[in-house]
Amino acid sequence: MKKQLFIVLLLHCSFLSMSQDVIVPDFAFCELIGRKKDFSMQTSVSIDFGQKRTFMQDDRIRNEETGELIRFNSMIDALNFMTEKGWEFVQAYVITDGSDNFKHWILKRRLSEAEKKDYKAIKE
Repeated sequence: MKKQLFIVLLLHCSFLSMSQDVIVPDFAFCELIGRKKDFSMQTSVSIDFGQKRTFMQDDRIRNEETGELIRFNSMIDALNFMTEKGWEFVQAYVITDGSDNFKHWILKRRLSEAEKKDYKAIKE
């Protein structure tokens, strides 16, 4: 009886010690946040990839080579820019704060196999 109880406890412990698989997502998501500039026809567009950031961090879209801000005339202009980078539109909503309207657009992009491997390596 003691041997059977010992074997059951040993098997129970081995099941508890099994590692869990890392679930790798198929898509990455981001959010474009747009606000009309005061006294201008242009739109200020920020992008949120879900990364950690500080309170005063500037998260507007910049040119990858020069680091200069990319200026957009409208949210559609920003969406066209992101579509060229492989992102596709999912959903949009607006939040009104006083007289300001903040447009939020959710985008997604399919992850490449290399990006999935990087994600799995980070999470393991």
